[in-house]
Amino acid sequence: MKRLTMQDIAEISGGRWIVQPKNLKATVRHFALYGDEVRRDIGQENVLFAMSQDHWRKGSGNYGVYLSTFKDNHERVHTLQRFLKMAIVERPVPDAAVPQLLVDDAYKTLQKLTLATAKSYTGKTIAVTGSVGKSTTRRLIAYLLAKIGPTTSTIGNHNSRTSVKLQAMNHDLGMFNVLEIAAMALSYQEPNHNIGGVSGLLNLDLAVLTQIDAGQKGWSAQKNADVKTRLGANLKPNQPFLVNGEIKNLKEVIQFINRYTNNVITYGLTADCDYQGQLTSDGQMKIWYHNQLLGEVAINGLDNGLISDMLGALATFDLFGGKMSTEIMKDFGLECAHTTTQKTGELQVNGHHVTIVDDTHNAELLSIKNFIKFAKDYETKPNVKKIYIEGRVINLRNISYKTHLEVVNLLNAAGFDKYYLYGPEMDMVVPAAKQPAYGGYYTTPNQMVKAIAKELNQDLVIFIKADSRENSIGHVRTTLEKNLAYEASTAKNFAMTVGFQNDQAYIRCGVGRLLVILQALQKVASGKLKLTEPVTIKNALAKDHSINKVGLKLGARYTIYDLLTTAIVTAAPDVIINLAEYSYGSNQKAFEGLQMFAKKLDLSADTVHNITGRPTRRLQKTYLADLEKIGSAFTKLPDEVLSLLSTQRRQVNGKLYRKKSQLFKTGKIIGSVFLDWREHAGLYFWLNHQGIHTIAFINSPHSAYVDFLV
Repeated sequence: MKRLTMQDIAEISGGRWIVQPKNLKATVRHFALYGDEVRRDIGQENVLFAMSQDHWRKGSGNYGVYLSTFKDNHERVHTLQRFLKMAIVERPVPDAAVPQLLVDDAYKTLQKLTLATAKSYTGKTIAVTGSVGKSTTRRLIAYLLAKIGPTTSTIGNHNSRTSVKLQAMNHDLGMFNVLEIAAMALSYQEPNHNIGGVSGLLNLDLAVLTQIDAGQKGWSAQKNADVKTRLGANLKPNQPFLVNGEIKNLKEVIQFINRYTNNVITYGLTADCDYQGQLTSDGQMKIWYHNQLLGEVAINGLDNGLISDMLGALATFDLFGGKMSTEIMKDFGLECAHTTTQKTGELQVNGHHVTIVDDTHNAELLSIKNFIKFAKDYETKPNVKKIYIEGRVINLRNISYKTHLEVVNLLNAAGFDKYYLYGPEMDMVVPAAKQPAYGGYYTTPNQMVKAIAKELNQDLVIFIKADSRENSIGHVRTTLEKNLAYEASTAKNFAMTVGFQNDQAYIRCGVGRLLVILQALQKVASGKLKLTEPVTIKNALAKDHSINKVGLKLGARYTIYDLLTTAIVTAAPDVIINLAEYSYGSNQKAFEGLQMFAKKLDLSADTVHNITGRPTRRLQKTYLADLEKIGSAFTKLPDEVLSLLSTQRRQVNGKLYRKKSQLFKTGKIIGSVFLDWREHAGLYFWLNHQGIHTIAFINSPHSAYVDFLV
């Protein structure tokens, strides 16, 4: 076993040097396709495959939405050259000094090098697949085998057919190389290999199957068993296939495995498994191989899914000669306690303790079942509510309804104080949800927080489970941590100058927008600004992805009137920023000027932490009294200037923007300006025989509500 030289790579690929290396005998250490796969810690020891999207698509078999995950990466040769020993390219990359080997199809070259590497590698190759638990099991196997000798492993969950090929090459001359392989990588037919998908290119010393169930792509449990057991297609003679003995259709799974080997070894918590885990009352798991006790490990507080993954890893460790000493098992237990994909948060809200257990890393039906059981068994003190939030399993296709209906039936029987359904696809099973435990169906984190705030009359434990891909459920935990205290307090209550005074209520926005408008109007009134004055846009906020931007173009010219009236009508951050920077001279001067303006008006301390007033990492608070002071300053403007606040609509770049409030057209007010784009807080101006007056309001559920009250 030795590292490939650049000459070896050229001979295997049949490529031609267009930038010649100084030393063809120099070896390479690591292969990469994506930029984040390039190892920065080893200097110029990487080989980068640079290929067209078309060759990547044909080689990887990725179509549809997956096309966006890769783009022609030839330009990365230049940007990453300080880490590259050489690059395999399909066209010359100018201005890159790194040696370049020209080939017709870089993906086919990757395939050739994978085969060559697999044949020459003399270490042990272990491959892991399964419906759930494959990432954790692979990670734990690598952790344990590293105690025997040098070990490499799949990075993250890079388990596609392409990533598996790269990891097969990136063994780094180690004793063990542990690969994680997705089911789809086993379902393709690799060139010149009839079955086994990417595993057909490898020479495996051990195949590991963690679980089988119906799952993504709409595959049945039988289809999953057929595909995932293809992992054993290229096992070395007489080498074992390690399989979870608690798989429901185990008999069928073993029949599929027997296509490739009869050496099947099982692990699990049942007595008929070869490697049996026995749970004790003091939070330990004893590991037996037949009648021989191998060791024991702490599992207190861990869910059944992780315990199963631990047992699979320990069985692998034993198969390769590892000894489960007291020291190793203690260390392994500590590692597993920090391995869980669950993220836990704790906070105090209105005198109540709230614990959040978030397992939205990904989800299959089996992992949901495990998590529901974990939540049911989770020990709490008396008078603590258990709340459960469930989202979908992604990409189930024709078995989506059946699978999610099964989940809802489990939740109906679970005994939680409240459970909620969240996000895409879960709405179709709402009719099966049963009261009183069912709390509702929601689609945004803020909606979810408001619902849970109503339950906060005692301590809570909140469990969240789903696949967070293409689903905002992954933001529910952080939104709870950030917003629950506010939503559960009186600070969120509606307040208005007339009839609904509330000194404690505030809205979590700043007043930057209002102060920019007020300051500009004051300058117009004093003659320091002219409404016809041209402004060249110098800040298009290119990196700001706000949906409220109106799309000002760099270098475009508008008048002060254009920008000012647009800012009055809509909370467009690009308009506010450019108006402020023009008025004050720069972004920094604008920010400092607005803070000084806020002090002059005697506003509260947290009203200006940015220019636009939008929520930011540093909490902004605007109280009713703050708006009333700003409103008072507006009323001191000359009538002809204040009348600009009557602007109801503006057209910018072909799009019409308008205020939501209907009071102006009914003659109830003479103008308005709002704090936020939803118009949940702001100022109304009205006129009587005594002069111009202002009404401030905050935390309105809808502008029409304020319209009605006014």
